[in-house]
Amino acid sequence: LQVRQVEMSKMRLEEQMKYSQLLEQTREDLEHNYQKKLESMRTREAETSAKMLQKEKEVEQQFYHHRQRMLADLEELRRREGELRKEEEFSRMRIAKSESRCKELEHALELKLVEVEKKRVE
Repeated sequence: LQVRQVEMSKMRLEEQMKYSQLLEQTREDLEHNYQKKLESMRTREAETSAKMLQKEKEVEQQFYHHRQRMLADLEELRRREGELRKEEEFSRMRIAKSESRCKELEHALELKLVEVEKKRVE
């Protein structure tokens, strides 16, 4: 009976060791799979971060070029506005001179008319 109990204990011990090894192997396999997945996720995360950083740089560069174009356009508008103001001022001065000359001529003509009338009356 004792031999039988010893054999049974041995069998249980062997069975327990067998399942412990199987459990350990399964745990190691799961750990290995977890590490592979973790590494894969970290790689994807790094790639995604790199892509996002590149995209941000591209967007910033586009914004920069857009701002530069807008500044150039604004500068061109200011230049044109200055030219138009100069032209307008020049035109005003010409008109004022022409008006002044016309008034002078008109006054001179009136004086001549008065003289002609005086001579005619005499």
